[in-house]
Amino acid sequence: MAESRLDVSHLPSPGVIVPGANGTLGRALVSAFTAAGWSITAGWHQTPPPSNSDRILWSKIDVTDRGSLRQGIDQHLDRWGRLDAFVNVAGVAWEGLLPRHTTADWDRVLQVNLTGSFLCAQAAFEVMKNQHDGHLILIGSLAGRSGSAGLSAYATAKAALHGLTQDLAREGGPHGIRVNAVLPGILESAMTRNVSPQRREEWIHANHLQQLNQPEEVARFIVFLAGMRQVSGQLFQLDSRPSSIN
Repeated sequence: MAESRLDVSHLPSPGVIVPGANGTLGRALVSAFTAAGWSITAGWHQTPPPSNSDRILWSKIDVTDRGSLRQGIDQHLDRWGRLDAFVNVAGVAWEGLLPRHTTADWDRVLQVNLTGSFLCAQAAFEVMKNQHDGHLILIGSLAGRSGSAGLSAYATAKAALHGLTQDLAREGGPHGIRVNAVLPGILESAMTRNVSPQRREEWIHANHLQQLNQPEEVARFIVFLAGMRQVSGQLFQLDSRPSSIN
């Protein structure tokens, strides 16, 4: 007797919004979510995006602006009809020892990395509470756990984001909303290829596996995590550096 199968061809695919999709990790996420059958609204801010496709809608999203986020979510819902996950990978860093920091440098890093995540959470929660379902994934950093010389504003923003993640998991739980943070580690990217050979070697030797992390590896994990329904309030460190190492 032939095995019967449930016909799910008529069901909508899960939908995800990814602000910061034009960056190294963002592009890897768009590819990974597409391969997994998700419908994606890919947020861009400064760099003009590729063209739309059957699975990808590019939308200009500024994570520091409530109106921009609301417009991006409205476009997503108009196109895809549902918001199953929101993965904010938009972020900036400013490197320099404390005496070189200006108030403007400090404010910009916290505005994008921390306030931007707060505004993303507010916008996503509004939709997900009505659905009684959804998954918010934020991007943390090992710098937020152990600090990193020359990255005081960035480390401060990420440390606060880790606390925000765990608090939002408590708030979202009764509404069926999961909230987690992923710490992707130091990725192979244009930025890391342009640092001094000495700095790159320091990063590699701080890693038990003696290598930098791959954006595609992180993206696969995030796609898997996005589909999980019983995990919330966690910080997932994906590279193999001990937390005491910068």
